Amino acid sequence: MDNSPRFDGPYSRVRPGKMEPFVRTDTLKVTDLSQRPSDEEYSRYLWLVQQMADVRFDDARLPGVMDFQVKDVFMSAIFAAANEDLAVLAEHIGLRGDAPRLREWAQEFREGVDATVDEHTGLARDRDVLAGVWIGLPTMAGFAPLISTADNALLRRQLEIFEGPDWTGDPRLAFPLPASTSTTYEGLKPRQYWRGPVWPVMNWYLAGCLRRRGDEERYRRLREASLAQLMEGHFAEYYEPFTGEPLGSMDQSWTAAVALEWLADPDATDAR
Repeated sequence: MDNSPRFDGPYSRVRPGKMEPFVRTDTLKVTDLSQRPSDEEYSRYLWLVQQMADVRFDDARLPGVMDFQVKDVFMSAIFAAANEDLAVLAEHIGLRGDAPRLREWAQEFREGVDATVDEHTGLARDRDVLAGVWIGLPTMAGFAPLISTADNALLRRQLEIFEGPDWTGDPRLAFPLPASTSTTYEGLKPRQYWRGPVWPVMNWYLAGCLRRRGDEERYRRLREASLAQLMEGHFAEYYEPFTGEPLGSMDQSWTAAVALEWLADPDATDAR
């Protein structure tokens, strides 16, 4: 989620030093450069890579050199779910001794994600480590508990928000799909990367998280809306939420992969 508003505060403190010149190729894929992060933003990204390289990517040394340090709630939820899957896999292939530790990690991160939820907004939050503050902007990362939580009350509240007027229930949307930030967020930029557009790959991922909970109805609704979005004829990287206009790369491989995954679903009832 490169330029998501959730990272604006931490990124504002990154001051790139001397780096090798770089040439961007992502801008060759779009006709409107305002859809992409700026050169200044990419300088920050590459400076962070340089800081990691300077200490040979040594985890023990990184906290002492990195200008950007955020506990990412969305990735933490993915880590929790991944460890649950790995535990099942370990048992399946005869590595049963590894499964308990994997499940301990899953539980630790699942509970950690739940603990970040803002009681007022109902959304999960990141933690800015260097500033010592919570990041609670209304981005899709706030739905991290949909991926990992075992708390049914929290799950119900998250789904209510997800389907409410600030998200997929906004009647202005071209399709009832989650934008990368709330559609009512004052900083919404509906055409710029992770600051507002709808991403097919995220629709697929969140739908899959709901299906693994047994929520087939919501899975099918997201699948149907996503396929309808893709019917305009491109496999766009992301889409304008209100008009449905394809944006970014028009030949995005993971969007094409998502379309194939949706269409090949043997349990889907609607034929296309």
